[in-house]
Amino acid sequence: MHTPGHTHHHVSYVLRDTAGTPHGVFTGGSMLFGTTGRTDLLGQEHTQELAHAQYRSVRRLADELPADTQVYPSHGFGNFCAATPAAGDSSTVGEQRTTNPALTQDEQGYVDELLAGLSAYPAYYAHMGVINTQGPAPVDLSLPKPVDPDEVRRRIEAGEWVNRPGRGGGS
Repeated sequence: MHTPGHTHHHVSYVLRDTAGTPHGVFTGGSMLFGTTGRTDLLGQEHTQELAHAQYRSVRRLADELPADTQVYPSHGFGNFCAATPAAGDSSTVGEQRTTNPALTQDEQGYVDELLAGLSAYPAYYAHMGVINTQGPAPVDLSLPKPVDPDEVRRRIEAGEWVNRPGRGGGS
């Protein structure tokens, strides 16, 4: 389900049984427990537009899914991607209808409160997208260099981790 707001292309995934009945929704950075995902991570020029989109997306989730649908966000719990601190460790769409600002306020009130409450986020967020797009560096699969027993003892005493061969990891 397309749920723009956290980003322009954000999606949520609805978990349905074989009869098509929804039982859960993986909301990513859209509907969180008692809050929503931030809308400012793509830059100030998109923040207000995304805040309005976030409001409509959370409303869509609440309108289209039954009250007993479990909500499984990927953000919150102290994560900087949450607009405000998330509360709780489980929730349903029905519970969110009574606690989530995107569902308890009018659109402009929600947007104004969200924008006024956004705090600073780590500087690395500005670089995260590019780094994620590039993917991880290649894994070094070369074998560790053999070391003599005196070198192993020195490394252990220096606080280094030392693994036995065949037990995973390097020296």
